[in-house]
Amino acid sequence: GSTEEFGILPDGTVVDEKTPTKPVNPYGESKLAGYLMMVDYIAKYGLDIVSAIPSNHTGPGQEQFLAAEVAKQIVEIENGQREPILVTGDISNKKNFSDVRDVARAYRLLLELGKSGERYIVCNNKNVSLSYIVQVLLGFSIVTIDHRIDSSRGRANQTEISFDNSKLKEATGYEPKFEIEQTLFDLLESHRVR
Repeated sequence: GSTEEFGILPDGTVVDEKTPTKPVNPYGESKLAGYLMMVDYIAKYGLDIVSAIPSNHTGPGQEQFLAAEVAKQIVEIENGQREPILVTGDISNKKNFSDVRDVARAYRLLLELGKSGERYIVCNNKNVSLSYIVQVLLGFSIVTIDHRIDSSRGRANQTEISFDNSKLKEATGYEPKFEIEQTLFDLLESHRVR
C-alpha cells in the first residue's frame, strides 16, 4: 500500500488504519485498488495476505526523492562535478521518514506475525523537517556548500500529517532501530561509493 491512499488531509491529522481513504492521484488509487483486490481474494480464495502501508522511507541505495537528491548533489560537488551550490525546492514542512532497513524488517515481521486481511501502517512515529534533513546531509559534507531554494521545485498540496504505528507494534513488537542521522549518513556514503 501507500500513504497516498489517504489523499490530502488537514494539517495535524494523525493517520492510522481506520483513517478513511480518499486517493487523489492514480498512484494512490492503484494502491487502494490493490487493497480491495486483497480483500476480495481473501474472501473468495482464502489466501493469507497482509497489507503494509509504509510512510516515506529513505536510506542506503535510494536514487530519487529529496534525501537521495541532496546526497547526489553533495557527492557531485565533493567530486568537483558541479558548483558548490545545493539547490532544493521548498523544505519548510515536516514528514515522517523511516529507514528503509527498518521498513524491510517491518515487512518481514508482518509476514511472520501479521494477521491475514489486516492493514498495518509502517512508520517510525516521528516527523522531521525537510530543512533538518538538508542541514544534516550538508553537515556530513567534506566541503563547504551553499544552499539555495528554487521555488519552482516542490509539490503542491503539502500538508503536515503524522502516522501511528501502534497496530504494527502491538502485532509484531516492531521498534525502529535507525535514527534519521544514521540513515542520512549511510545514504550519503552509499552515493559516495558508486
